[in-house]
Amino acid sequence: MSQPADLTAAERHPCAGRVSVVIVNWNGRRYLEACLRSLTEPAKTAELLELIVVDNGSTDGSAEYLKSRPDVRLLPQETNLGYAEANNVGIAAATGDFVLLLNNDTIAGPGFLGPLVAAMEDPAVGAAQSLLLTFDEPRRIDSYGSYVTWTGFLYHHRYDQPEEVDERSRAPFDIFAAKGAALLLRRRLLERIGAFDAGFFAYLEDSDLCWRVWLAGSRVVCVPGSVVLHRGGGTAGTLASEFVFFHSFKNRLAMLLKNLSGPRLAAILPVNVTLNLAAAGTYLVRGRLGPARGILRGLGWNAAHLGETLAKRRRVQGSIRQVSDRALWPVIARRPRLSYYYRLLTGLRGYRE
Repeated sequence: MSQPADLTAAERHPCAGRVSVVIVNWNGRRYLEACLRSLTEPAKTAELLELIVVDNGSTDGSAEYLKSRPDVRLLPQETNLGYAEANNVGIAAATGDFVLLLNNDTIAGPGFLGPLVAAMEDPAVGAAQSLLLTFDEPRRIDSYGSYVTWTGFLYHHRYDQPEEVDERSRAPFDIFAAKGAALLLRRRLLERIGAFDAGFFAYLEDSDLCWRVWLAGSRVVCVPGSVVLHRGGGTAGTLASEFVFFHSFKNRLAMLLKNLSGPRLAAILPVNVTLNLAAAGTYLVRGRLGPARGILRGLGWNAAHLGETLAKRRRVQGSIRQVSDRALWPVIARRPRLSYYYRLLTGLRGYRE
């Protein structure tokens, strides 16, 4: 039944008007209108307080279009700050109790925000991700949450698998890392543990942040009742492979160095570095020089910036960590078959547990 027109947002939902949406845009004009329309339909936005778009120096008319939208708070940047730092700009400007990070190539499903906010009514939950589905029919899973593994690589739970009949009726469940394409965060927690690591620029910044959420004693959950369609690769598809592999492998190693306890770092780091070198060698043999160079550059970056990373590690381990890895590992870790790691290099298409 529809809500009476004269009810205020606060009367419609106890958490109404408490969510700030932050969208980072870089030359994504072709996606923006559909994304924003999905947010501004009344049935979806009882909890919405404000719409913030951080434009990373776009040259495709995005800023001009956004200026024509009185419902959008535009934060224009002169250059491309990267996904991580641009989101930090939006988070710093947000006034809501919760901050929803949303990619510009998404379309929010009907009533998607209510289940996310409802999950946050549990004070133990610090972050909640929507069920992300692909645009194509039948719908496939773009992200259902990720878990850490003994190799340091992430296990992407049920990636590319078909959506099941009862998927959206399932209760929220714990995941290690959420995808920043549709991620609700508790702003007070961010003030304590920090937002994204701006040094990551792009890729795995969301996993790094979720790791700090867990270390601080809060939970990260996936909420299947909140559905968002994600085109995927809207921005990344325009980037060179060397750029993508450099930041992905650079950030993964930095994330491990920052967040793992000493004993677990000693066990996982050699495995991860060995697999990085093996992956670079595999790409070289296949003649794919861009990915190979990107991986090797990522290793070199971590060697050159080790002191900076260790300083961040001291803050994480000394000021943020409240929970031991021994207690966390049964919740946040998975051990997929060895074939998973081969599939990881080839896009994970067709992998099944």
